[in-house]
Amino acid sequence: MTHQQPPLLRLAVRLQAALLRPDASAATVVSQLESLHREAEQLERTRRSLALCAQWQWNGAARCLLHDLPYELNALRNEICRCEETLRQTQEPGPTLRMLYDELQQIEKEFGSLRYDHDERFLAVTTEPIVLEDVYLGAFEIRLLLERQAGTCVDAALRAVAQDPRPAGADRLVTHPHVKDELVCLGDAALPLQRALASGRICDAFLLVRSVLETYNPDSAYVRLDRWHGRGCNECDRIINDDDSYMCESCQEDHCDECTLACPRCNDGVCCTCAQRCTACNEDHCPRCVTPCTQCGQRYCDSCLENGVCEGCQSEEEADHEENQREQPAQAAAAGAGTG
Repeated sequence: MTHQQPPLLRLAVRLQAALLRPDASAATVVSQLESLHREAEQLERTRRSLALCAQWQWNGAARCLLHDLPYELNALRNEICRCEETLRQTQEPGPTLRMLYDELQQIEKEFGSLRYDHDERFLAVTTEPIVLEDVYLGAFEIRLLLERQAGTCVDAALRAVAQDPRPAGADRLVTHPHVKDELVCLGDAALPLQRALASGRICDAFLLVRSVLETYNPDSAYVRLDRWHGRGCNECDRIINDDDSYMCESCQEDHCDECTLACPRCNDGVCCTCAQRCTACNEDHCPRCVTPCTQCGQRYCDSCLENGVCEGCQSEEEADHEENQREQPAQAAAAGAGTG
């Protein structure tokens, strides 16, 4: 008689397999060693340059190199620390089934429910509806993608999917000030989250992401909450609302008042991109009220054209006509003298 494993225990087994995938940790170390190698190569280039400066007494160039050397050493030091941290994590014993089972139970207590998607292989919890500075954003499903969990970037393993999407007016992909296209901007929580996942503290990882969603930092927001209900001007980055938006009659796009003007001929609204300037009067018009001169091809408003010809071309025509009038008597006289 076979005993069927409880759902949480089967899930813990899958989770352990994702956390302990052997090739993932090796790939992470390789990636970090490549970064370390690049910094070391930069340091070697600086060493060779300094040696030349010492040989030829290029003191000015040497001072510049010595000024940048502390930054290069610090970059190398940071890469070494990152590599050491990764090695420390890979050498630590992975989470046990007992620990992961307890974590899954704790998640159910904290969030009320836990969902596992067999097809896309992700573990998910749902937050309560989130309201930040009186802006209702709705609930979010936080997803941990087991296939990507052990990758080099923790951001790739997480998704925050709006359950009742209330996206920003300026960008429909932004469903939260710190979520764009379901990717969470973790900020300072990235490193603690990476450590929590590496050690199997899955509940802590979900709690960290929930904390990010319940926190608002205007300095790192994709769209600020005070501009949440507006939409972007098609010409510039200014956020506009229905009360201060103007549609261009030419491209049919919404623009702010600073990027639109009224055509002096027909009074239609036109954006700065679609507006065309008359060569003569230098006024901007809508495309319908500006036409090319039939002689020179430059564009003029209707007021600066006469029978489709600009004033400059008319003057040239008149000058040519007067010249012809003056040349005709002389030509006639010359012809008469020739026959005589």
